Amino acid sequence: MSRFDAYDLALQAALALRPLLDPISRRDPDLCRQIRRAASSVAMCLDEGSQRTGRDRFHLYRVAAGSAAEVRTPPWPWPRPGVTSPRPRPPPPTRCLTASSPSYGA
Repeated sequence: MSRFDAYDLALQAALALRPLLDPISRRDPDLCRQIRRAASSVAMCLDEGSQRTGRDRFHLYRVAAGSAAEVRTPPWPWPRPGVTSPRPRPPPPTRCLTASSPSYGA
């Protein structure tokens, strides 16, 4: 049986987000809920897509990639009151999820 590496990475990313969500929730509860939904969507769409064939599979992988991009977006991309410039965007993780190159492992 083969393992779907992108799914495993999505679960790891969702777990890694947990400590960040509490401070975000205190500042912006709606944003916190949106990040939680997007992170869950990545794993769920990858899992469902791995069970599908044809266009359904690729559609779900594209949705997962869109949700991953949503999670990667900085929480406050625009200046907040009292801040003159936005925070610099951190570099992406070494291993990113993309719909164009799902990773399968043995």
